[in-house]
Amino acid sequence: MTTINLKDFYPWYTHDEYIEVSKEVADELRANKLYEAAYQRRIVRNKAQYSLECEDGVEYSACVSEPTPQ
Repeated sequence: MTTINLKDFYPWYTHDEYIEVSKEVADELRANKLYEAAYQRRIVRNKAQYSLECEDGVEYSACVSEPTPQ
């Protein structure tokens, strides 16, 4: 059994909460945390941040178009 701190994995924990989990669960939680960090780095590196505050007309065309009945 491995002891993990839930505060490291879940943002709604405001204080340290330690629990014992199996090694497989702890490995999956850590792998998921590493994957999310790598994903955020890829977004920043590839400049793939999208904002509705840019002035290229994308948000306007998305708000104006009406869905078809189909």
